[in-house]
Amino acid sequence: MPCRMAFRQLVFKFPKIKTKGIMGDWWYAVGMQRNGPTDEATLIRLLQQNAISQTTLVWREGMDNWVPLSAEPALEPLLRVLPPPLPGSATEPAITHWPGKPTNSQSPAALTLESVHAQDCATLHVPAAPWRRWLARMFDLWLAIFVVALLAFLAGVLWPSILARWSGSSSSVTLLTLALVPLALVLDAVVHALCGNTAGKALLCLRVLTPDDTRPGFSNYLGRNLALWGSGLAFCLPLFPLFTMAYQYRRLRRGEPTTYDGSDYRVSQLRVGLVRAVIFTLAFMSMLVLNGVLSAVAGHAIRDAEKSEVLSTTASSQVQIDVNPTDEPFPHASPTRPSCAVHFYQGSAPRIENPKLAQGTSSLCYHGASITFSGLTRTALWSAEHITADKLVSADKLGFNPAAHPESALSEADRATAADYDGSGFGMVPLTLPSRLATIDARVDSASLANVVPVGDSALAILWRGLGEEIANLARNGGDLYVVSGTLFEGDSLRQINGRVLVPTALYLAYYDARADKVNAYLLENHAGAEVHAIDLGELQRRASVTLFPALPPAKPAMRAVPAVPAAPAANATTAPTKKAVVNFSSCEKPTYPAASARNMEEGTVQIAFLVDAHGTVRNSRIQRSSGSSMLDQATRDAIKVCTFTPAERSGKPIESWVTIDYVWSF
Repeated sequence: MPCRMAFRQLVFKFPKIKTKGIMGDWWYAVGMQRNGPTDEATLIRLLQQNAISQTTLVWREGMDNWVPLSAEPALEPLLRVLPPPLPGSATEPAITHWPGKPTNSQSPAALTLESVHAQDCATLHVPAAPWRRWLARMFDLWLAIFVVALLAFLAGVLWPSILARWSGSSSSVTLLTLALVPLALVLDAVVHALCGNTAGKALLCLRVLTPDDTRPGFSNYLGRNLALWGSGLAFCLPLFPLFTMAYQYRRLRRGEPTTYDGSDYRVSQLRVGLVRAVIFTLAFMSMLVLNGVLSAVAGHAIRDAEKSEVLSTTASSQVQIDVNPTDEPFPHASPTRPSCAVHFYQGSAPRIENPKLAQGTSSLCYHGASITFSGLTRTALWSAEHITADKLVSADKLGFNPAAHPESALSEADRATAADYDGSGFGMVPLTLPSRLATIDARVDSASLANVVPVGDSALAILWRGLGEEIANLARNGGDLYVVSGTLFEGDSLRQINGRVLVPTALYLAYYDARADKVNAYLLENHAGAEVHAIDLGELQRRASVTLFPALPPAKPAMRAVPAVPAAPAANATTAPTKKAVVNFSSCEKPTYPAASARNMEEGTVQIAFLVDAHGTVRNSRIQRSSGSSMLDQATRDAIKVCTFTPAERSGKPIESWVTIDYVWSF
């Protein structure tokens, strides 16, 4: 044993040291090459042979990152046996680069402690820790997504029709949301190319380098980002990024590069100082909040895009519609306007007979309707449209909910604004319902406040919408309808909103079915408790001072009063049935009182008409007379439509017919 110890001291020139408590399986770096695993004895031998030094990077299982040998407490006993530097010799400088990087690329002044502290980063470049990489990546991604979303918003302000087309359906909004990430990664590559680094990596003292220690160019960095999008973020598909990021994390913990880095890139880090850490923490939390807000806005946009109508009613006493918060005119979606004549029967527009009523009017030719607007009342006097089954098929497939906007074609003095309605207690309904319009351009036009009139009760909006739906059903059943909707201003004491907008005393709707050669007209008084009722066309035209269908002969027999709600023609009902249809109440359950209606103590009688076929099955239904509560009306309709009926008979044979049922809701 003494001989062996003497031999060791002679050859290796250092005594045996105690390594108790020092674990084996060390890895050390020489240049870009990882070497190991090895034990402490081998490290001692390499130190003695100057194959490695105190600044050599080492790592073993359980460590978060590579560290210099001299900075690892577990290896401190190895260094005690090394002799001190010779007198007058310079101490070995700390590495300021990744192992293998040339040190003559920077001047000595750039590596002073003063410059290092000014940058708040230490001077030791080591392989980046996984969590630091993830924090920097998420910060950069969120920041880029926010900038892209902001640019998209600005584009929507400058070119609203483009934004309208993209936000017109839930699928478009979802696609736009998914596209934010790759667009953000492209922007991230642009920032890296222009600035030399990204914000998150700069704050956390990270750098992406190539094997020759140069910064990757734009195309290379973009390729790395796109590879990260796939193998790191799993294309942002739900839940998949959790698995891909966990896989990349395990690779880094094993000392392996990520799949998107491979042998082409490496990420190094410097020690982060306190000031920089605080700044990054605040910035990261801010981006986290902004990302949450952006996600909420995107989710709200998707839900809004799934709505099929522009207007929505609330349970309050007024009707609300979405309003452009800027209160600025919304430019028309297309500068090309169709001919107004397509909206009128035989191209003849409604004619105002009262010269006083015609003062201050403007004609607005939209894609889906034509409107005559009054600068005196600041509402439309009438709106005309042509409805066919083909148009409604396209309209039913179009989900789009544009915000209401002031009319840009009118002067500021004449047009109504959202501010006129705010806090007034009046709601807004469109004369031409957007749900009947088949194109985005037409719906954007219909959201103009020139197409909107004030109503004083939410039930009136429900009745107006229901009337519009019944008219649309006529067209779906083969009708070729020319529709004129308008307003009446009767009496000397008209109500005003904000001293500018006159409140109409009634709303009307008339249509001419060119295929069936008939005219019907309906009136809805603008006060609480009013109901839709039929009106003679001549009487309506006298009260409105407007000839609604100038191309029709004055003595046309079809110009007469009709039932209160338009009915689709029954297929086999040319004559009255000899035996009416009867409901079998034993086949259905009693309608359930809606919870909200029960809380509000709502009561009333609803009259509903059902179209019963020859087999006793309900094919269609409509509300003849509302109970005053839309919830009670719908509950009745839903409950009774599942009932079976004994069909009507004519000459002993079952036929299709309409049957009317009254249902009383009462406490």
